[in-house]
Amino acid sequence: MNPERTAGTTDLRSMMEDMWAEVAVYNPQADREKLWAGYEFARAAHEGQKRKSGEPFFSHALTVARILADLRLDVDTLIAAMVHDVVEDTDYEMEDIRQRFGKDVAHMVDGVTKISGIRAVNADARKAATYRKLVLAIAQDPRTVLIKLADRLHNMRTIGYLAPERQQDIAQETMDVYAPLAHRFGIARIKWELEDLAFMVLQPERYFEVEAGIKKIRAERER
Repeated sequence: MNPERTAGTTDLRSMMEDMWAEVAVYNPQADREKLWAGYEFARAAHEGQKRKSGEPFFSHALTVARILADLRLDVDTLIAAMVHDVVEDTDYEMEDIRQRFGKDVAHMVDGVTKISGIRAVNADARKAATYRKLVLAIAQDPRTVLIKLADRLHNMRTIGYLAPERQQDIAQETMDVYAPLAHRFGIARIKWELEDLAFMVLQPERYFEVEAGIKKIRAERER
């Protein structure tokens, strides 16, 4: 997955066209009309909203969907990824999602919303609650957790726009909860990137020491 292909792009339609081109290759029977309907609905719902980076808010959800397309997920999962913030951040309700895209999409969005809504005062309690929610989501539909993993991955890629204290909090949760979960799902590339990004926030000096050492060894091997 090339981060430059997603996070730094604000041309939403081009992002969507690229994603559809990839989906059409691995799933020739994919419902193009339904997928594009999900795009148009979510884009319009988030119209005018911005991320802290200044990018359109919907660019995040679209990037999450693109990460999942790289994992060759089905159309319903990609739609759920694109609309996963709609209920939480707009005036639409879960019933609107269900009526437009069906119960499976609504169920995944509901699961992601509940996981994201965990607000515990104590860090240990939050971690325990996160695990409980994730286990419940896995039991009902594992795709819900895959969406949340992709959501967390993109948030970690853009974490630099948050306050330092918030960065530490999110990075620790990523290391404690989401990286191990990616490992259990067998998604090594997401696990490694989550760990690297969290490590860079939690122990920046050590991270850059390791990075410099790896680069030195690579250069010596190349010579």
